[in-house]
Amino acid sequence: MKLEELQLFLEQHEKCLILYARQWCNTPEDVVQEALMELVRKQLDPMQNTAWVYIVVRNKAVSVARRSTKQKPMAGQDCEPWFESNTGDAIDAHAAQLHLQELDEPIREVMVLKLWGGLSFEEIAPLAQCSKSEAHRRYQQGLELLRKKMGLL
Repeated sequence: MKLEELQLFLEQHEKCLILYARQWCNTPEDVVQEALMELVRKQLDPMQNTAWVYIVVRNKAVSVARRSTKQKPMAGQDCEPWFESNTGDAIDAHAAQLHLQELDEPIREVMVLKLWGGLSFEEIAPLAQCSKSEAHRRYQQGLELLRKKMGLL
């Protein structure tokens, strides 16, 4: 694996991988770093194994959450903000985070993978342990729920 390939992969996916891991644990940066180290150890091409990296991140994040008796997944106000606020944004980042956290985990997972990860429904299906059509249905349902919660309908 070339260093340039890994850098390009990180530029495209690091923030989403962290957001994805944050759904289950409060140390998402560590989880992503461990997954990337595993990718490097296995000498896999990151661009050809994007879905694999997401699976490893998910599994590691869930494991971290299970090991920690003090940690509560999706810790609400106590956790680091998921999005950076910008005064020019049409949507309030804090409100978006709260509404996203309120979604059921299967729907939230698909939303994060599609919107921030840029993954196709074909790539999302094995990650979310559902069919491609079910992933699409969850995405549509999530969009509708977020629009309602944010008063955008």
